Amino acid sequence: MDNSYILISNNENDVSNIEETYIHKTLIILNFKNVIKDVRKSFKDEKNIIEQFIIDCKRSNIIINKHIQDYKKLNKYIRKNINLEYYYEYLICFTQALLSVPYIILSNSTKKYVGELSCKERKKFGSYNNIVISNNKAKIYKMLRIFNITENGDKTLYYIKISMEFGFDVPDDIVMTFKIINIK
Repeated sequence: MDNSYILISNNENDVSNIEETYIHKTLIILNFKNVIKDVRKSFKDEKNIIEQFIIDCKRSNIIINKHIQDYKKLNKYIRKNINLEYYYEYLICFTQALLSVPYIILSNSTKKYVGELSCKERKKFGSYNNIVISNNKAKIYKMLRIFNITENGDKTLYYIKISMEFGFDVPDDIVMTFKIINIK
């Protein structure tokens, strides 16, 4: 997967130096076909893709053209607005499997731990995933955290807002941003 993305930073610090930044935003451009091909290997078959799409979308807030929807409406929207040759690839885009990409990039960029928000932090930041579709483009948002493990448990050091954006017209690139926020 190392050749599947381009990392662009907005300042001289990169993701590996997040400890030195207060608010840091990093842009990553992922080649849709290469990344989806790689992520697709984590699924047994097409039935497994559909099952995971349903599981993950049930835990997400889904907004299509400013209306709150469920995974069934999202599936219908996908079928209506894409070339069906790419149907399963687009379903993968809405699963937790695709969100493993930023997790891997972040994990390889810091000596700290990267993970899900704690229960208390989830209450503060809201939903598991947020999916917003407008003008035939999808944006997916998720919060993660970077933390240390101490004798007393774990301690969150930074929050990371991940956003991914892609269009439904032609599978091209997935634009991903990390916004890393120091909570000191």
